[in-house]
Amino acid sequence: MGNDEIRRLRARLRRLNAELERTGRALIESEERLRLVTDVADEFFWIGTPGRQSFTYMSSAFERLFGRGRELLREDGMCFLELVHPDDLPMVRNALTADRMHGWRLQYRIVRPDGAVRWIEDRAHRIKNPNGGVPRLAGTLRDITGLKEAQADLEAALERFATEKSRVQYANERLAHANAKLQRLTLQDPLTGVANRRFLKRFIVREWRREHRHGHAVSLLMADIDFFKDYNDHYGHPLGDECLKRVAAALSRRLKRPTDILVRYGGEEFAAVLMEQGEAEAVEMAEGLRAVVAELGIPHQRSSVASVVTISIGVASVNARDSSFEELLARADRALYAAKTAGRNRVAVAGNTSGSTGTSVRDGSGHST
Repeated sequence: MGNDEIRRLRARLRRLNAELERTGRALIESEERLRLVTDVADEFFWIGTPGRQSFTYMSSAFERLFGRGRELLREDGMCFLELVHPDDLPMVRNALTADRMHGWRLQYRIVRPDGAVRWIEDRAHRIKNPNGGVPRLAGTLRDITGLKEAQADLEAALERFATEKSRVQYANERLAHANAKLQRLTLQDPLTGVANRRFLKRFIVREWRREHRHGHAVSLLMADIDFFKDYNDHYGHPLGDECLKRVAAALSRRLKRPTDILVRYGGEEFAAVLMEQGEAEAVEMAEGLRAVVAELGIPHQRSSVASVVTISIGVASVNARDSSFEELLARADRALYAAKTAGRNRVAVAGNTSGSTGTSVRDGSGHST
């Protein structure tokens, strides 16, 4: 080998040594920067063997996190389990055993030497060993106590919200029930329990348009308890109220169709509306109503037509397309007057011509007079 070649080899060796020195310094600087970053970070960074039985690198955050020095882990990598909360220890042991080669993600509590309980998130994942040996694990542990407390506060707030929502919902349901009850009461006669005149007005406003559109017949029966003032004077108001309730109940039972309604129109006067029922059906119903009241057998010593309570009924029928409810009401009222004038305890039928004053009166036996 000549001198020139030796000089070239020496120069090349110097360059390699210089490059190696620069690389070494860069590596040291890089490791130092990494150490500075990991040492100031809140997370504890580590590199170790599977199952974390021993460590090749540990950041200083371990001391801040666990309140113990890193020498604890240098002696035995598994001794950190001494700091795990007893209730969480079985879960942590099982994870470190089952996933020791692949990594894990756990959340558990630790008990620091000062007795403080903290929540920890423990993550680990597998990394290649540059020397080709057994794979290593790298991971972090961080304090998530604040997050857990915030979650607990949120869950408590949600639970309180759900409880309050249930209370509000219950209160709204009670309010709706009370409003519905109040609505029913405003449309119901408090003594007899049947509909009142306000209900009749709403019912007619709603239903008359439909009957008018289809051209259906509508009948109205106006009933009055015979000599009821005399009954009250003789038997007293308590028995008078009881008489009204029994009469209303008997009339309601006789009106069996869902579309038939009974209304306490005033005092001792009742009205029955029969939708889609003509005069013949209305007269038959009126006779039935008159009969069921008489069959109650309520004594009435002051009546001049019977020894029991009876009713007089006026009947009127119209085609909804050709008339109005006001006209129907007027005709039924005139028919009732005719029944009372003719002797009571009977049914009178208004003339079937609008504006007609003629009536047909049927006595207690059902015969026309």
